[in-house]
Amino acid sequence: KVYSALLCGHLDDNHGVIDAAIAKDPALFPLMSICAIRGKPARSHYQVVERVDHTLEDGTLLPLTRVQLTPETGRTHQLRIHCQQLGHPILGCDLYGGRLLPGTEQAPRLMLHASELHF
Repeated sequence: KVYSALLCGHLDDNHGVIDAAIAKDPALFPLMSICAIRGKPARSHYQVVERVDHTLEDGTLLPLTRVQLTPETGRTHQLRIHCQQLGHPILGCDLYGGRLLPGTEQAPRLMLHASELHF
């Protein structure tokens, strides 16, 4: 599977790998979190497609990065958690911190879409 996503902020690197184990978060169930001790291995690749600055209605610039994400493993919420780990959550992800800006409305939906499926 290959996914397209809009991330909050501009990523510094053009590509990379996120290798961070994921486990259920007992304090915040049903959310998942990075957990090196009891987590299951999870690995995702990202490639920057473009960096853009979106202008909000009040004139505020919102930096966004469009990326291609390729998970090697298939853990629950893996791409959402890994992008949050990068410090750039997926836009519209209310579970893992992807609101537009503090005090602004939520994006209309999660900006994560499957762009390729291979069997």
